[in-house]
Amino acid sequence: MRAFGFLPFQINPHFPENETQGAAESRRDRLGEFHEENTAPVISLREGGFLMLRDGSLTLGGEKSAVLFRKDQPIIEIYDMKALSEESARILR
Repeated sequence: MRAFGFLPFQINPHFPENETQGAAESRRDRLGEFHEENTAPVISLREGGFLMLRDGSLTLGGEKSAVLFRKDQPIIEIYDMKALSEESARILR
């Protein structure tokens, strides 16, 4: 099933700051499993974080960073609370 396709990535809300020790499987583990079968990048938003797309400009809002997961690539923390630059947007592809 295809989504609307407004954004070139998946959004994973409520990403935990610190995962509880002893959890059977962490959110990072589950996203790794997602990328075993899928190539879509995933931006994980921490509590209170949001993305706003307006006039073709993507903005990361809130007071905390987000986390970018891509298949077979290092995890990247996104701290920029201003509009994401074209350079930042390229890493999503």
